[in-house]
Amino acid sequence: IGRPNTNVRLYVLDGSDRIVPVGCCGELCISSPQVFREYLNNPEKTAKTVTRSPFSDEPGFDRLYRTGDVVRMLPDGNIDYIGRRDGMVKVRGFRIELGEVEGAVRGYQGIKDATVKAFDDPAGGKSITAYVVSDSPVDFKGLADFIRSSKPPYMVPAHFIQLDSIPMTVNGKVDKRKLPEPSAEPRRAGREPSGPVEAKLCEIFAGVLGLDKVYADDDFFEIGGTSISASKLVLSCMNAGFPIVYKNVFDNPSPEALARFMDALGKTAAEDRRAAIDESPLAANVEESLDSIGSHSPRRILLTGATGYLGAHVLQELLRRNAKHVCCLVRSGKGQTSEERLKTVFMYYFGGMASEDSLKDVTVIDGDITDQDLLEKLKGCEFDTIINSAAVVKHFAADDSIEKVNVGGVKNLIGVAKSTGSMLVQISTESVAGESVNGSIPADRKLKENELDFGQNLDNKYARSKFMAEEEIIKAIPGGLKAKIIRVGNLMSRDSDGEFQINFNTNAFMKQMKSYVKLGFFPVTDMDTEVEFSPIDMVAKAVVILAGTPGQFTVFHVNNCHKVHMANVLKVMRDNGMPVEVVSKKEFDRRFMEAMKDDANEECVSGLIRYLGNAGETR
Repeated sequence: IGRPNTNVRLYVLDGSDRIVPVGCCGELCISSPQVFREYLNNPEKTAKTVTRSPFSDEPGFDRLYRTGDVVRMLPDGNIDYIGRRDGMVKVRGFRIELGEVEGAVRGYQGIKDATVKAFDDPAGGKSITAYVVSDSPVDFKGLADFIRSSKPPYMVPAHFIQLDSIPMTVNGKVDKRKLPEPSAEPRRAGREPSGPVEAKLCEIFAGVLGLDKVYADDDFFEIGGTSISASKLVLSCMNAGFPIVYKNVFDNPSPEALARFMDALGKTAAEDRRAAIDESPLAANVEESLDSIGSHSPRRILLTGATGYLGAHVLQELLRRNAKHVCCLVRSGKGQTSEERLKTVFMYYFGGMASEDSLKDVTVIDGDITDQDLLEKLKGCEFDTIINSAAVVKHFAADDSIEKVNVGGVKNLIGVAKSTGSMLVQISTESVAGESVNGSIPADRKLKENELDFGQNLDNKYARSKFMAEEEIIKAIPGGLKAKIIRVGNLMSRDSDGEFQINFNTNAFMKQMKSYVKLGFFPVTDMDTEVEFSPIDMVAKAVVILAGTPGQFTVFHVNNCHKVHMANVLKVMRDNGMPVEVVSKKEFDRRFMEAMKDDANEECVSGLIRYLGNAGETR
């Protein structure tokens, strides 16, 4: 986990609230002014997790949050995560509920009983073992494929063991201590590396993952790699002189694929051309049509993504404008019902300006936009406008999770909108403008509201998925779909009071700024780079207003027309106690390469290497 911030005190405690010795396991407890006071309307849970601190009466440090995380303090002061006290564990960087995995195992044909358990993985972290009971031998490969069809790869158990019966305690609970540990099964023998490049890459893969051996055709993510360890892999490759950047690992996840990719770098290849898009549904989005534009506030709305940063603010704006009926599609999870999730997020952002009663007339439907029975779930919910702010906003993934939600979910909503005659308002991003690589598009070329495809590069999986979603909508408009696309800019803190998103550490721009602060230097060549900040409350207001414009207007750009240079951003940072030295590009590259060699800089370096282009590229 690392070390605490300067205004956070961490304690590793035993069952009697005594601090355990260095190296011993205990529960991670946090004392800080940021510690919340209570769980909303849940005094029992509050009493268990938020208590008075036995270590301090100092204001701000007199409350103790019991995380439920089992950790140990290392001799160097870093906190090492071991697991969860309850049924939640981290596997390959993802936190999962073992009960959800067990439920998937039980759904396989012929399984009479099942349980799962997490073990320490030799490669680091945790791995899941599933124990099954059946009247006949279980096809473990078929079971794994069955789970994989409905769950992400990291939730598929690494080992399966068939038992005559599941051991139970006298109290009728599963006796986890009596479950046999999985044997260290030898991995399948893959292809041996051919040539020095593949051999070196196999060596790097093994070093990053803590494995004795990696074959040339081993998939990094299937043998234990995660999005976090991918950053470490890139650092190791760069230090070995290989021109690999973060996105290359996801597109070429094996040593042989990376070797092949590097061999092709710089060679002329046939350009992948996208099929032409009929952009006639965008024809009215021009300056000459401005005189005919107007707006009315939508009255009956289905809102998706209401627990997200923008979605929550769109909900607040709809309620502020007295929308007649709002129906929110929210997936339950993390121990909360869909209603509880919505209320928790809403009160976090608006607790000082709205009461819980604000949500009393909001209908909450448990589900998400990828549900195949979505239309059935929405029966009885009246709406004539769908505002879709649900999306996977991560930029990199080893699987199809980004496309599944951002494209597949939109296709699903197109069907719902056509069946109900509703207007579909798709929240997109100005990132669909993509990138110009090596001057392929003139520097002053701007994406306009009456176009989508002008040959831009779409290597970024998030931008590509939003582009594909827009494409699906534009194609469906001539067939009767009523739709609008709203391309938003760089979402930032509220204009009214500066409140920012809960999970600000996931914001790509903030990650980059944090990296520059921690490194302490910035290239002078980027001082005139323009950045744009769109206040979230202003964007939400614009979304609601534009949702009610006449049907012929199909695309809008919602951003801050006042751009600022990075030089201005650095000055504000410096004025607020975060000095960053401006250096030449040559000096920046030298210092950056030095920083990459030190494992202590992994976090701040990874915030920048994820967005680097390959050698020789200008973007």
